[in-house]
Order: sequence, then C-alpha cells, then structure tokens
Amino acid sequence: MNYDDEKIVSNIKALALDMIDNAKSGHPGIVLSAAKILYTLFSKHIIINPCDSNWIGRDRFVLSAGHASALLYSTLFMAGYNISLDDLKNFRKINSITPGHPELGITPGVDISTGPLGEGVANAVGMAIASKYLNTIYDGLLNNTIYCLVGDGDLMEGVSLEALSIAGNYSLDNLIILYDSNNMSLDSDTSNTLCEDTLLKFKAMNFDVIKVCDGNNLKDIDKAIRKAKNNKKPTLIEFKTILGKDSFLENTNKVHGGVLSNDDLINIKHKLNICTDSFYISNNNINNFRNMIKNRCTKIYNNWINKYNKLAIEDKNNINILQSLNKINYKFNFSDVDINIPFRDINNKVLNSINSKFIMNSSADLFSACKTKIDKFSDFDKNNYNGQNIYMGVREHGMSAIMNGISSYGLMSICSTFLSFSDYLKAGIRMSALMNLNVLYIFTHDSILVGEDGPTHQPVEQLTMLRAIPNLYVYRPSSTEELYSCYEMIFDKQSPSALIITKNKINIQINGDKNKAKYGAYIIKDEEYEHNLTIMSSGEELQSIILVAKNIEEELKIGIRVVSVPCLEIFEEQNYIYKEKILGNKKIITFEYSNDYKLARYATDDNHILNINEFGISANKNDILLNFGYDNNNLKSLITNIISNY
Repeated sequence: MNYDDEKIVSNIKALALDMIDNAKSGHPGIVLSAAKILYTLFSKHIIINPCDSNWIGRDRFVLSAGHASALLYSTLFMAGYNISLDDLKNFRKINSITPGHPELGITPGVDISTGPLGEGVANAVGMAIASKYLNTIYDGLLNNTIYCLVGDGDLMEGVSLEALSIAGNYSLDNLIILYDSNNMSLDSDTSNTLCEDTLLKFKAMNFDVIKVCDGNNLKDIDKAIRKAKNNKKPTLIEFKTILGKDSFLENTNKVHGGVLSNDDLINIKHKLNICTDSFYISNNNINNFRNMIKNRCTKIYNNWINKYNKLAIEDKNNINILQSLNKINYKFNFSDVDINIPFRDINNKVLNSINSKFIMNSSADLFSACKTKIDKFSDFDKNNYNGQNIYMGVREHGMSAIMNGISSYGLMSICSTFLSFSDYLKAGIRMSALMNLNVLYIFTHDSILVGEDGPTHQPVEQLTMLRAIPNLYVYRPSSTEELYSCYEMIFDKQSPSALIITKNKINIQINGDKNKAKYGAYIIKDEEYEHNLTIMSSGEELQSIILVAKNIEEELKIGIRVVSVPCLEIFEEQNYIYKEKILGNKKIITFEYSNDYKLARYATDDNHILNINEFGISANKNDILLNFGYDNNNLKSLITNIISNY
C-alpha cells in the first residue's frame, strides 16, 4: 500500500509547532529541518512496538539534540505510543509527560534522558556496547541498532568525540548517527565556530560516512539509512538541511529557539498544505503512519517473543534475569582479604569477589592505579563483545555518559578514576542521578594525602560536589568492615552511587561495624567518661581522630564520642530518634580532608569545623599533614583548644 509520506510529515511538523506555540517556548528550527529524518526512521527502519514501548528487544533511539523534544513527542504520538493529544497540549507544563527535554521513565518511547548537548551521543555509544555484549549471552535476542539524532552543537561538545572515538575503536556497527547538518547554532551560523571537515574527522575515527545533500528528500533519507544498516562499522549520515525550513526566519539562528509569530505559523502551515487549526490531526495520517510501523515490525516482534519463550524453557534462571536485568547476582568471599595492604588493594579484592554477568566495568586508563580491574572478566573489544572490562582510555567525561547508556539496558555499570578527576564526570554523574541509573563510580586517591602529585591531583572540593547531587549516594568507608557494608548497600539499593577509596593503608585496626554501618553513620568509638563532645568523620581520617580522641580522654578525663559516617545520605534518611541516639545532645566537631558543607552542617559552629579550605601542596603525606596542622599532635591541640572554651 502506498502512503502519502509528505502529508504525515506535515502533520508531525504542525503538531510540534503548535506545541511550542502553546507552551510559549521551545525550538521550532529543528522541527522544520529534521522532521523528515525522524519520520523516515520511525516509519521505515527502527524496530519498535509502540504498544510495548519497554520491549527489551527493540532498537533504541536517542535524541541527543534534546531541544527537539516537541518533534520527538509529536512523532511518538503519531506513531501510536501512549501519548495523548492533551499530553502534547501540556508540553513543558508542570507534571506533564512531555517535559522540555526528553526524560527516561516519563514519556513512552523515550529511551534515555538527554539535555546537555553531546551526552546523548555518548549514551548511544553505551547502548551499542550493551547490545553487543548482551547479544552474545542471549543468542541474538538483543541484536539492536542504536540510532542517534545530533546537531552541530552535539558534535562540538568534547564528550561526543570522546565517545565516538570509543565507538570507532570497538567497531560498533550497530550505531548510526543521524546528523542534522544545517550550519546554524543558537548564537550564529557555524562559520564562526567550525572549520573542520566533519566527514573526514569521522572517517579518521573508523566510521563509515554517508552524505545526503538534500536532507529534505525522503527517498534519499531512506536510502542512506538502509545503507547504514548494512555497514560493518559505526556510521555517520550527514543530512544537509535548512534550519527552520519554510519559516520567514529560515536559515538564520533566530529560528533556533523561541516562538514563531502567528503570521509565520500560518505561513508555514500554508506551505505544508495543512489545516491551520491549532493541534489539527488527520486520522488518516495517524492510521497510515501506525500501519506502516505495524506492518513492518509485528512479525519481527512475534518472532522475538517466540524465541524468548523458547529460551525461557531452556534456561529458566537466565531468562528470569533477562526479564529484569537490573537484578544483579553477587557473592562476596572476604575471608582471604589481608587488611595490611593499601585500601585500594582491599577494594580490588572485594571487586574480584563479585561474580555476575550483568555488570560492565570500565576505567579511564586507571585500572592499574585505581586497582579496579575485575580479573575474572575478559576484556571488551571488537574481537570479543562478550568482555566485561572496558578500556576507556583517558576519556572520563565520555566514560560516565557511556556507562549511563549501558545502564539504561538494565546492566550495572562500574567506572573508576581519581577523585580529583570527578570534575570531568560531573555531567554524566548528574544524569545518572537524574535517571536513577545503576552506575557505581569508584574514586580513589581521595584526599590531600595523595602526596607528591600535588594540588592538581589532591581533591578538596570534590566531596562537596558529589554530596550536593540529589539522588547520589556517596560512600566513604574507613575500614574493611565498612567497605563490605558499603558494597552491600550499593548492590541492594541499585541506585547511582560513588565509592570513595583512599590509596593508602589504614595503618591501625579500626573496629568498624559492618552491621551498624548500613545506617550511614554510627558510633565507632564510645566515650570513656561522661559524654562531653562528639566528633564526626569519614574515611582515612578516622584512624587519626580515634587515636587523638582516646589520648585527649585519658589526659582530660572527659568523654569523647567518635561517629563514623560511611554514607551521609543514608544517615540523613534515618529517623530523628536514631540520629539523636548517635550524635547525642553535646557539641559536635566535624573533621574531613575536604571542604564539604553537608558534613559541616552538623558542626556546632564554624569553630568546630576542621577541614581543608585551600588547595593542597606537593609533598609527602606526613609533610602535608604538618603543613595543614592535621598531624596527630596539632590535631590534638586544635581539639583541646576547642574544649577549653566550653
């Protein structure tokens, strides 16, 4: 049956423009330049089932150019996803399922949250990796193609190139980048900001490239995508388009964002040969679009279900996990862990006791320094898509966004680097937390005690940054027992988390309590005399503060309680009674080698905050402690002076 593609595209465009007009905000330019790309993809290529939008066997679509959300929602509505016309009318309004940028779990048909340009590109690379890996386990059930729509802005962001370089290196032929190339950005045309040959750049990264000179030609778009699906490398398709085509403002940066005038909106609808009524829909257009998808995908979907059911009979345990991939099986065996080794090495022992095929592990060229490689996992590469250790190279920003894409498939992602480099991962960490993805960030070299590498490698403000991110659990254990507890909490919660690990030895035996640590904070040293003071601390600092507290108690005969805080977020979830029991009603000192304001809030006043408010210095750790006045002798004097003022 022949369908009138142009009429359907016109309806998609008109609906998207009405959404923007009704919301009084949005981005009309990309609606008019990229609608035919999206329509061709959904009508003729992507494998989906709008009636089962979370079907794990579907292809994935990533709108890295997230400002094109109105275009995406309009397309999804027309395609038959569970989105109503009223949902389109509520575009960008509070509590709607059509927010300003696509959000995972909010809108049916949205496979990942994108917002900051470039993040979606890296997410798509992660999805391609996850599909390749899982397909080796499940006998072709997850042989997905990942499509990603990008604009010039996406490809300007460094995170894109970090991730695309990985995609080329691993020959991810299931990744297709759809490039809406219109030579415009928000501030100006791109002659002010771009001079490189994009296609040559992609070729150099081991991509196949296709150029469509007329991105408004449906047949040429279809032909290019069809060819890309048969390539043996990841593919970039550059579609030359006109931003805001048919608008009075077409081919100018003024049509990128904002609301079109009423006259322009009517002008465009006349050119599209569609009714000028607001939110007009043609049932014929809707039915034709949905029938195209149904006729193309139903048989594929049914065959997949049949294969799935057959596998379920043959392998009940695995198929149950396939139904809910994020249920990670793990088994710890800690009996052989030697506590007389650096803490990062203890963490390595714990990691290597984990046994699950639903984890992917990566590092930004720091497996050897962070001690985070899982030896029982093989390495993921273009000759072994069954590997679970991913070498990311020195690409922290790309790594975090790639791991988000992997976790969107239901896998647990682990990635590691130094704590001071967490700044490079910030956007990706934030998106992990926003989407509630099961990503574990392991950060070693966690304080000024890194030593000789100096202030560039000595984190000070990074704990503050991490603890300030909503929905991110930050774990900073001070002992082997607490480390075990942290891992149990991480696996049980399956929420985005950061595990902060010192590279140094824990030089004294800290009697951490695995069972009490699960409350986020607990009394690690009881007072020997009448309770006079509470000291809160975390991580490596506990070994000093416990020794100093005991020494002061013996000299002054006053009771000092030390509270370990392996996870401040979990402690803050506890009820008032528990918090009062742990902290008591006495004055509180907080002590950390950071400037974290969240821990410092518990201090009685500014004079009770012992922390670091300046950058570090290149020296050995003993000299660094002397420099900041936090060697044991000075620390004892500081606390004694505080007590003397009571």
